[in-house]
Amino acid sequence: MIANLGQHVLASGGEIDGLLRHGNHRRADELRGKKALLVFLVCGGFYGAIMATFAFSAERLLLVAYGMLKVPILFGFTMILAIPGFYVLSNLRGVGSDFKEVFYLLLDYQLLIAITLAALAPITLLVNLSASSDAYQAVQLWNTFTFFIAAVTAQRKFSSQSKALVYKDSRHRLLLHGWTALYAFIGIQMAWTLRPFIGSPGQRIGFLREGKLENAYVKLFEIFSELLGSIF
Repeated sequence: MIANLGQHVLASGGEIDGLLRHGNHRRADELRGKKALLVFLVCGGFYGAIMATFAFSAERLLLVAYGMLKVPILFGFTMILAIPGFYVLSNLRGVGSDFKEVFYLLLDYQLLIAITLAALAPITLLVNLSASSDAYQAVQLWNTFTFFIAAVTAQRKFSSQSKALVYKDSRHRLLLHGWTALYAFIGIQMAWTLRPFIGSPGQRIGFLREGKLENAYVKLFEIFSELLGSIF
């Protein structure tokens, strides 16, 4: 089954290349529908599995399986939660009639993030294999950096692809910037909720971190405050 999935993804190589190369022109042979979903799941799942290879052992094999599920869930649910609000804003802005075209751009945005992460997965694997078990924070930092690279790469292509839409109606420009902010805001909270992705060595392995759900921004503020306190 895994081999068949890999073959289907490789067979979509030309379409992936078309998506990466073209800016504001969409072609009929680019990724759509089931093929796009398959590439998204395989690429996202592949990076999620690689993330969990830090301090790898037989006991942590389940964490790898969780990683394969959680990265696609992270991006998929972030988009599901962001789309309704964005749709309402589009209609209030008076450009709701273009939403179908915008929706395809948003799907491409998701797909580009997953493809970029998959391309960075071999480097992440090298980092994980070369890192000692007490380098958890350094590995976390590296993975934060890869997600940042993926987001920036997708955003640049997203901006390029949306030029025709903005040229058609300039009201789209502010909305598309708003999408980026909304997606990031929800994505940070979703990532915090779905942790652990890497898993601290010695910690009990589970699909979600034990304990009550927390607000990511409150926790980040607390961490930042503690960091400033230790410096000053």
